[in-house]
Amino acid sequence: MKALTFLSVALLLLFAGTAFASYGTDTSGTYGWADSNESWGPPYNWIDASPGTNLGIGDDSYYTTTTPFAISFYGTNHAAGSSYYVGTNGMMSFSSSGMTSLSGTDLPNSSPPNDLIAVYWEDMIGMTGDHLYSYTSGSSPDRVWTLSYDPWHVYYVSGNPVQFQVQIYENDGSYDNMIMLQYKDTTSGQDNYGAYATAGIENSGGTQGHAYCFHDGNLVENLCVVYVGVGGLAANPFALLTPADGSTILVPPKKDSADIAKSDAEGKGNVDVTFTWENNGIVVNDTGYEMVKYELLIDDDSAFGSPDYDITDITGDNPSQMVTITVSADTTFYWRVIASNAIWDEVEEVQCDADFSFNLDNTPYTSIQPSSLGKVKAMFE
Repeated sequence: MKALTFLSVALLLLFAGTAFASYGTDTSGTYGWADSNESWGPPYNWIDASPGTNLGIGDDSYYTTTTPFAISFYGTNHAAGSSYYVGTNGMMSFSSSGMTSLSGTDLPNSSPPNDLIAVYWEDMIGMTGDHLYSYTSGSSPDRVWTLSYDPWHVYYVSGNPVQFQVQIYENDGSYDNMIMLQYKDTTSGQDNYGAYATAGIENSGGTQGHAYCFHDGNLVENLCVVYVGVGGLAANPFALLTPADGSTILVPPKKDSADIAKSDAEGKGNVDVTFTWENNGIVVNDTGYEMVKYELLIDDDSAFGSPDYDITDITGDNPSQMVTITVSADTTFYWRVIASNAIWDEVEEVQCDADFSFNLDNTPYTSIQPSSLGKVKAMFE
């Protein structure tokens, strides 16, 4: 998994993206995506591809090249040396069908082209002085294949060429390769920032995909958009083992009739509840270690407006926590876990009654599942 570098573990996959969202999933949940507009998002990192091969210039055409290493895209494995078609209109595919299409469509779309990476798909032209580079950098097994339009022209705009590229990262073949779209200069003097362009990905049937841009004008300069195949994400589970969701916690029986009478009169009792977790969310990346810490809230109000119990700084150094709760008969107490990055303190709360994942920091992305919101019901024996 070294090829994922700063995206080494997982990407948040719960939230659906909108046109101007900064993270989400494709329509099938096959890929998670995020952009550099988020503070924790992937950094803009333009690669100078000029040492590579200049495929040429032209209009409404495509070039046939070959993949420098094996690439898995939407679960289909393509061996090193597979044919790959790179269009002059800012898109590329493992299929040549539709690669001369002028106008980018919304994604997904069953009409060709499919099996698609659209970087800046609209009517474009490679003019004299333009370049379409194919460049492989790094050493196996951590190579990066860059296809760079540097510069390139919107068809009906003779000046102000734009610059954009896609970077495909090598992996061990067990999951879909990471894809990064990079935008260096998107001011063409007309249709700026992809005002009439499509950017995104789509499977071979055109049935699943994601459009980061569809005539949205959100391809701003110094932008990075990353797609990560979820098969390459290493889950980092945090499971609250006890009590389970909806557990009934019984107040211990009273020793004699006087205690029972007193307890019944006050309507209260005490119960010890032990919460246990599997790990502390430590993950390793190229720059060192990051640690997830947790906060445990317990309250009789499911909104947790003013928690009765608030235990902070829980890590794997203390893999369980026993809490003595003062209960009223037949009262339901709710527990909630809040996770944060121990270094950056980026905080996300879990959502009720649903599996969830969330992002803590770009080194790394951390996935936590399943739901860590539950309830304990206090009852007298």
